[in-house]
Amino acid sequence: MKVKVILCMQVKSRDRFSFERKRIRALAAQDLRYIPFSWDELDKKPELCRSSVYEILGRYNQLGEELKLSAYERVLLNQAWLLGEPFKLSNVMGWLGKGRYVCGRAIKSLKEKEWVLPVQRDRRRVHYYIVHKEKVKQLKQN
Repeated sequence: MKVKVILCMQVKSRDRFSFERKRIRALAAQDLRYIPFSWDELDKKPELCRSSVYEILGRYNQLGEELKLSAYERVLLNQAWLLGEPFKLSNVMGWLGKGRYVCGRAIKSLKEKEWVLPVQRDRRRVHYYIVHKEKVKQLKQN
């Protein structure tokens, strides 16, 4: 008798497992993001769950495209936006606490992604940059 109960429980748990996998595939087919949490996590650690959701959603812009920004790039954008005026390499070196090479690469990467723009575009050497306001506004609308 006990064997039948255990077998029923195993079959039921397998059915449940299969159902959950099928549900995840259905969400993926609709291009939806699935972020699973257990009831215990939600009940006992809600702040951790909330921060996990914010972290995951913070990687995407309003069009659902993943924002591929490094930690240095995010800090640079944040500080440049707070500064509210054109910035230069020495500003970035102070914000990041890194040398010319790392900071120059961060600026170059953001320039390629069109997050920052050179103040004088017609010059060969660029010393001052500004944050592309339209992209930041688009990001803040999320």
